[in-house]
Amino acid sequence: MTLLNKVKNHIHFKSITAVFLALISCVYLYGAISAPTIQQGESNDFMMATLSLENRLSLFITAEDLEQAKEDYPEHFAYLSDSYYEVNNNSIGPDLAYRLRLRGLPDNAEEAKAADPVKYEEALNFRHCYYFSVYSFLCIPVHFLLKTLDLSDVSPSYSFAITNALLFSAALLTVFLKLKQTDKKKFFIILLLALNPAIFYISWPSYEICILSFIIISLTFFSNREFKKAALFLSVAGMMQPTIMIFGVVIIISYFVSIWLNEKCGSISAYIKAVIKNFGQTMLLAVCFLPSLIPFLYFKVQFNLWGLNVGGGTTDLIFSRALSYLIDLNYGILPYCGIILILAVVMFAVGIVKRNKDSLAYFVIIFGVLLGFSLMPHINCGMAGIARYNVFEIAFFIFYVVINYDRIFKNKHVIRIIDWAFGVSVLLTCAVVISYGAFACRVSDQSMTPIALTVLENCPAVYNPLYSTFITRTNHTGGGYTYESPVVYTDPDGYVRKALVTKETADQLLTLLMGDASQMQILQTKLDNLHFLSTYKYINFASDCTLVVKDKYGIIVEDNYAVDISYPEAKIVAAKDEKGELITITVNIKNNTQNVFSTEIGCYMSYHLYDSNGNLLGYDGIRSALTSIYPGETKAQNVIIEVPGDTGTYVVEVDMLREGIVWFSQKNLVPLRIDLEVA
Repeated sequence: MTLLNKVKNHIHFKSITAVFLALISCVYLYGAISAPTIQQGESNDFMMATLSLENRLSLFITAEDLEQAKEDYPEHFAYLSDSYYEVNNNSIGPDLAYRLRLRGLPDNAEEAKAADPVKYEEALNFRHCYYFSVYSFLCIPVHFLLKTLDLSDVSPSYSFAITNALLFSAALLTVFLKLKQTDKKKFFIILLLALNPAIFYISWPSYEICILSFIIISLTFFSNREFKKAALFLSVAGMMQPTIMIFGVVIIISYFVSIWLNEKCGSISAYIKAVIKNFGQTMLLAVCFLPSLIPFLYFKVQFNLWGLNVGGGTTDLIFSRALSYLIDLNYGILPYCGIILILAVVMFAVGIVKRNKDSLAYFVIIFGVLLGFSLMPHINCGMAGIARYNVFEIAFFIFYVVINYDRIFKNKHVIRIIDWAFGVSVLLTCAVVISYGAFACRVSDQSMTPIALTVLENCPAVYNPLYSTFITRTNHTGGGYTYESPVVYTDPDGYVRKALVTKETADQLLTLLMGDASQMQILQTKLDNLHFLSTYKYINFASDCTLVVKDKYGIIVEDNYAVDISYPEAKIVAAKDEKGELITITVNIKNNTQNVFSTEIGCYMSYHLYDSNGNLLGYDGIRSALTSIYPGETKAQNVIIEVPGDTGTYVVEVDMLREGIVWFSQKNLVPLRIDLEVA
């Protein structure tokens, strides 16, 4: 009976996995076609490289390629033209700017041309892809097919998303067919890989999914101890992202360790003989790594550079950056695959203590690659939800956790709990991915994710991101590496919840904010007690804080509408020819509340019209725009009035309102009554 149950379980997992793979592949294709094809990441480079490779097997881009792009990529052509070639009103695209800087010229068309006309023309005509684009080459078959089919709803622009879907599906199929693990483990690995934030990037005309797919295949063979195959597929991925070649170092070390174990070497001399014996296999392994060197050699020969896209790395904040890639609530792994991350950390601790070889190997892989990513100059640009680098990193975590959890934890109850944890992890990840837009992710690199917003609005002290991340996503601007004044995050109601200051700008925060005097005093005390152990410091505000930013539209802090309205004249006199016309009077408004009243939040000047006997003729008068009036401020405001068509005396009752919510006179405003004489 036990054997029968094992057979049933075997068939069960294998069959479910096969069906799931078929379904998820269809979902990927549907998502690739249904999501809008828009510029993302370095899509301009990859799209143009596909054309140049298809036409001439070259990475040099010609004017003819650009003309073809107008036909093949109509949705992207304006961006491709601007970013690569156009010089409009002395404004140039980023590609040409880079080419000018390579030649020591200013990135201004007029200045560059004046400085050195020859070098300027050379830069203008030099068009080459930044990347050694293996990805672009792989997109050619689908691109050719879509051009041949000439489908009205699916232009060749979609060839990149479709290629992504096919590559991802192929990688998952490789796990299913080639991974030498139990069917249950293969099921969990495929499920966790298939339903993870990588989905955000399937619709991108960019290489993230391509790199991930080759890493998955490499991990499959690495897990099987097929080191040469693992090295080959990793090298293809390394041609696109060299940082992941840290994984290659572990492959090499694992290969030499396997020689020691397989040959049962008892001494160093015996091991040296075994290595010599396996010299041929070692050379084959070395050959499998050669593809990763091709891009460097190509760019060195062509331009005497190691790469056109090689930027200066940084060791500044490297460990803070690495930690952010793991736990940041916007782009880190934690909010998307938190259970897997926590399991991995626990397993590393237990596994290394127990001298589990895979724990040590994957620890080096995961944190080595992570530190490599953290050396890259940019961390805040070009992403959909999760950071692009984390798309690769998650695959390492998944393989490690699923393959090793029952080797590190022997207790059956613990193993059963972890089995259930995998299922819960998938559900939570799917919930986040779907809520963020899945194939058409709505969360960019310049906005806070819903999870980060929830924490900032309710418990801001919990989330202290890299200063550049906070600047980028609070100010909705790219990069976030420059800082000039306090950066203040406000909740949807306009209340301050978190601020970033330096020692030099801390006092500016007091002049930037306004509100209740006692709360301002609390802020003053906080600033006086600040100790700057680093350049930047966060100030957190309690959930009941009602401080607001002075120059940031209107805000209702309290249910108080005590505003004084005055008019300098005794009455309004309308001439005969003004009957039925619009006239404007100017009144003075004094704000006696802690609110900031402004049309930005639906506040307007208006009036009610009565006859001389006090009968209401019209309650909803014309709305007049209201400029921001701050607490304690007195300001002149215009009120537009429609003059009645009949001669006589009327009463205009000047009032204010929040459109669709309340007239101020329904609260505690005493409206101003002015006589209106119509000749």
